[in-house]
Amino acid sequence: MKTENQNSNLITHDYSIFMYMKGNIDIDNLKRIEGFMKDNFLPTSIKVKPKNDLGKHEIIDGQYRFEASRNLGLPIYYDITDEG
Repeated sequence: MKTENQNSNLITHDYSIFMYMKGNIDIDNLKRIEGFMKDNFLPTSIKVKPKNDLGKHEIIDGQYRFEASRNLGLPIYYDITDEG
């Protein structure tokens, strides 16, 4: 059952509404994903938590896809979930 904090298949170009979970991003892996997305863009949703006290969605799955999409100016497809 979905709650009011769970929404699927949302789309935005407003990258500022997201924040990362703690951790590092491997730049080589990011560049590889960017290259693939540039040539073969296939919208795949990232999973995010409902907005926090700062008004941001924390990314719980898809940090590389988010960063690659942002770097390429592509839209962000995302699902809000209480999981994670």
